[in-house]
Amino acid sequence: MSTEPSATPSGNVLQFYQSSTVLNVNGGTVDGGDQATVIGSSLNVLDPSGPQMFSQASNFQISNSIFQSAHTINNNIINNSLENISAPLGYQQRMSNVPSSTQQFIGRDTIISSLESHFLEGTPSVAQRKQKIYLLWGLGGAGKTQTALEFAFRFQDSFSKVFLICAASENLIHASFYDIAKQEGLVEPTWLIGKGLLEDRKEEWLTQHGKILPSCRHGNIIITSRNEALVQLTVGDGMATELKGMDEEDAIKLLSIYAGVKNATAEESATLVDITRTLHGFPLALIQAGAYIQQLGCLSTYLERFQSQRAEILATDRSQSIDDYTLSIYSTWNLSWKMLSDSAQEFLRICSYLHFENIPRRFFQRAVQNVDTISQKHPGELMNQVIATLQKLFLNPRQWNDLAMDSIIIQLKSFSLIQVLHGGILYNIHPLVHQWVLDGIKNHMDTLVTAVLATSFGNLRKNETSKSDTLFVLEIQSHSQWAKPLDINEVFIWEAFRQLWSRSGHFAKELELAKHMLHVSETSNGKEHPETLKCTENLGVVYSRLGQYNNALELEQPLLERSKDVLGEQHSDTLMRIQYLATTYQDIGKYNDALRLQEPLLELSKTLLGGQYPETLRRTQDLAITYGRLGRYDEALDLRKSLLQLFEEIWGKEHPETLSQVQNLAVAYKMLGDHNKALELEKPLVELSEKLLGNKHPTSLNRLQNLGRTYQELGRYNNALELQEPLLSLSEKVLGKRHPYTLIRIDLLGVTYGKLGRYKDALELQETLPTLSEQVLGDQHPDTLNRIQNLAITYHDLDRYKEALDLEEPLAKLSAQLLGPQHPDTLTRNQNLAIAYKGLGQYNQALGIEEPLFQLSQQFLGSQHVDTLARMGNLAVTYKMLGNFSKALQLEEPLLKLSEEVLGKYHPQTLTHTHNLAITFGVFGRHNEALELEKPLLEISKEKLGAQNPVTLARAQHLAVTLKALYRYKEALELEQPLLELSSETLGGNHQLTLLRNQNLAITFRHLGRHKEALELEESLVSVTKQLQGERHPNTLVRMESLAKTYSELGEYHKALELEEPLVTLSSEILGKDHLITLRRRGP
Repeated sequence: MSTEPSATPSGNVLQFYQSSTVLNVNGGTVDGGDQATVIGSSLNVLDPSGPQMFSQASNFQISNSIFQSAHTINNNIINNSLENISAPLGYQQRMSNVPSSTQQFIGRDTIISSLESHFLEGTPSVAQRKQKIYLLWGLGGAGKTQTALEFAFRFQDSFSKVFLICAASENLIHASFYDIAKQEGLVEPTWLIGKGLLEDRKEEWLTQHGKILPSCRHGNIIITSRNEALVQLTVGDGMATELKGMDEEDAIKLLSIYAGVKNATAEESATLVDITRTLHGFPLALIQAGAYIQQLGCLSTYLERFQSQRAEILATDRSQSIDDYTLSIYSTWNLSWKMLSDSAQEFLRICSYLHFENIPRRFFQRAVQNVDTISQKHPGELMNQVIATLQKLFLNPRQWNDLAMDSIIIQLKSFSLIQVLHGGILYNIHPLVHQWVLDGIKNHMDTLVTAVLATSFGNLRKNETSKSDTLFVLEIQSHSQWAKPLDINEVFIWEAFRQLWSRSGHFAKELELAKHMLHVSETSNGKEHPETLKCTENLGVVYSRLGQYNNALELEQPLLERSKDVLGEQHSDTLMRIQYLATTYQDIGKYNDALRLQEPLLELSKTLLGGQYPETLRRTQDLAITYGRLGRYDEALDLRKSLLQLFEEIWGKEHPETLSQVQNLAVAYKMLGDHNKALELEKPLVELSEKLLGNKHPTSLNRLQNLGRTYQELGRYNNALELQEPLLSLSEKVLGKRHPYTLIRIDLLGVTYGKLGRYKDALELQETLPTLSEQVLGDQHPDTLNRIQNLAITYHDLDRYKEALDLEEPLAKLSAQLLGPQHPDTLTRNQNLAIAYKGLGQYNQALGIEEPLFQLSQQFLGSQHVDTLARMGNLAVTYKMLGNFSKALQLEEPLLKLSEEVLGKYHPQTLTHTHNLAITFGVFGRHNEALELEKPLLEISKEKLGAQNPVTLARAQHLAVTLKALYRYKEALELEQPLLELSSETLGGNHQLTLLRNQNLAITFRHLGRHKEALELEESLVSVTKQLQGERHPNTLVRMESLAKTYSELGEYHKALELEEPLVTLSSEILGKDHLITLRRRGP
């Protein structure tokens, strides 16, 4: 039966059990006749076999279940006929009474409410014949006891009795029960009688304690403890809550009270927030800081002192003025430290050098598994220290022992010094505990911990495609950032960290190590030594990764010749160096030079190693890449298909290497313009990758990125967005915000935002990205240059051509300087620069770039290369802008034929050339010829790209324009009405192209005499354009003019005049009084 708590209950007792120690207990269950309830801080481990049941009260461990021990203790106590009836040692009068609440108790409202719900709602313990138990656990200083006491104080009227049992020692437990008996007025009270009173009194009492549960089936018990394992006591209907840091608002209030800060100024409030966050809202740390500030009046300088003297401040015991608690936070935790085993202490010391979150268990496991191999190859004093440390942790330093590791973790958990995550594979340590351990280390261990780290990831190179290696790199990289391997004169440490930085994308750090290793090897071994050649190779590779291709080339060209002389032309290392040099030629756009190396290299590799050898397959892949960049797409596709078939035969369809070949084949299809075929490969590939590797694996993230990019290229920007936004969040979480792959994903998302007309969102990402890219990769890295280019393109879309030009002019010069004037990327940047000039109406400047650019492209890429064809088309567009339509036509007609021959009729670029030629036909009044091109073009575009693709929408719009030029307005209307709906749905109602389609539809309505429908569109269109682009924007003026014309045709001349007069004024100011458009608007 459920009862509501009343102000004066007939019998409801609350009991608190409080201590700083833990009871050791063994399996079994309580066999009591009645109920009891307890609240306490920790339960101690005792040996139940003998009469000295509290002899271990200062130490604790948990084994099996706690219940049988409590029962055994009860029986031992009750059966002890030698009990001394005098007052136990430590007795103080009324010590079992719960003290009054401090007036300064702050926060913990959620936990107080949970305690209220558990104890005071539902059936009372006596009625249900079952104790109600609630465990509050957490770090020392988290406020467990204070929270329990506050609950007891607030709701003391809901219980018949409330007791506090101090379980810090055997004597104090005796003393607490003795006080209960004494307060009953007994002539000869004993502690056994006091305990028996709780067991016999079938009332709703409440007790707080942490050592021994009454052997009965009634009562309400709160246990406060550092030991999470005591959650066993709450099995069934009990509850358990961990106390962590306070909510920020409550934490600031607590700090303010103890610091004596009232009516804080804005500056003081900001300082209080900073201190609270620095101390992670931890109650005892806040109280201690507040007392320090109050006593010394140093609020404004506290953080400065804290940063320079943290250990001294947190270790100083001082009385807090409000509650007289004297132990500092460090002193509180030192009580726990003294009870830890040597292995647990050593574990914490090592972890204090790592990041406090997500410490991987496999870090220790891999160190044990690798130590034999590394110590044999690199013997010495440092490796001896590593072995000794592992022996201290796990007894046997060369054989991994899960049980030994578990023992350490269980011990640390019993003091709430560690948090276990993800099924026991990762650990967290509270940041303040982390600092406490580090501050307590007397002899610096940075060299030793660096060596242990290097031992743990010292074999990465042997398993480059290993899933476990990849995940381990992700886990361990954040724990290694502090290390300074160059300060330690050990080759195995340098090589281990070089591999780590290489695998985790920290190429600048890798470069520093690679340079040093080459210098040391040249000095020790000479320039011709194989080890020196290997170091040179590594340095060349990292230069390439950083985009410093000229530096790479300066190393790799002479390296190849030395390798041939020292090792021979057919040595495996020599072949690898040919491969690396060819890749560098690829990177700098010298594709023919790359080809001259790659084709004979592949044949030699097949002869020496066999066609199915991994290196032979990699060289086949590299050759396919070069074919693609040379525009030899069919040859690239043939190689990709044969590779995929071979991988499926050798390793099966679900092997990671096979999946990589599927991705590469999709790329080949995209180069051919067949994005739909690529999509057919990539969608199931992403699903399979997530199934086999997990959705957080870097390879899965890359495949998701590629799928998003394919959606982009298909114009399915909303589909791309659905992938890219969560992908970026996941990439930041898994790889970090500054990882090179994360930067790529920021860039791609910015492009998608731009395509969707979300320019503000695009700029928020793109304007800061070049700076971030400079910091991570360097200001001359190709990716950094690309990000500057993408920002400029967004400025194009916003008609901010001057800002685009300010970026693109120096960018084109820098690209020519770094990569050479003939590099494909330099040519592309010059093309984009020309577009910026065209956007500013500077068509001659654009022409001055595009004419020589077209010739360079023909010379270095070939007249049939896809980029050459694109530049031929862009040059034709510029001729049209200059009014030279004949010259444009002379380019566009042969261009279309050439594009169909080289790329095929359905390639996206061929379709673009078709569209541009149709526009030129229209200029010459050859509308029927334009129509013959545009009608099939629209159908092909729908089929290949989809009806909602922005390119398809543009082609539908121009077909409507052509139909109107032929006075076929009804057919135009049949296109334009659904076109407007699709444009609003795909790009958004306020996108510039959607607004343009509104305008075109209104004009069609007007031609059909449907002026009112035109008016409905144009009135809102003018309003929206003013809002988005401003009153002086050319688009606004054009739409005002069109609206005025509609008013006139409806006979609303007054409204037309209200538009035309300011329109002429604005046109004169913006375009000039004598501009043709201004003269037209002024009229005769």
